[in-house]
Amino acid sequence: MRRIVLASHGELAKGMIDSVSFICGSYVKEMLHAECLQAAEDTNQLFIKYEKKIKENPNDNFVFITDIFGGSVNTAFMQTLAYPNVELISGMTMAIVIEVVLNQCDGKIGRETMERVLNEAKESINYYDSLPNAGELNRDF
Repeated sequence: MRRIVLASHGELAKGMIDSVSFICGSYVKEMLHAECLQAAEDTNQLFIKYEKKIKENPNDNFVFITDIFGGSVNTAFMQTLAYPNVELISGMTMAIVIEVVLNQCDGKIGRETMERVLNEAKESINYYDSLPNAGELNRDF
């Protein structure tokens, strides 16, 4: 079984689940779990909580998606990479979460698939300071 955990500073992770379920359907709420760190909380407690779950469920694959690389939430979950059934993605975007949700395998997503997902997510980030041409507007999602 794959366990997907979105983790953020504040309520971003909860909002991301809401937004992804709007696009993909409410069934994704059963697939995703939010960890929303509040100002007074200790990130080490996140690690302890998930280390216990990882040890209790060695046949499950855990995918942690954190809000920002190098942040305290990401640093806490980096420690879980000591376990072989863990994958971590930093820099949470809706494109990344949707791709991970739609990837139907139960095991690890794997480096090759994640490189494709991350490249597609990078391509979805654009900057405009004028109207784009028609070709740019008609790109496939």
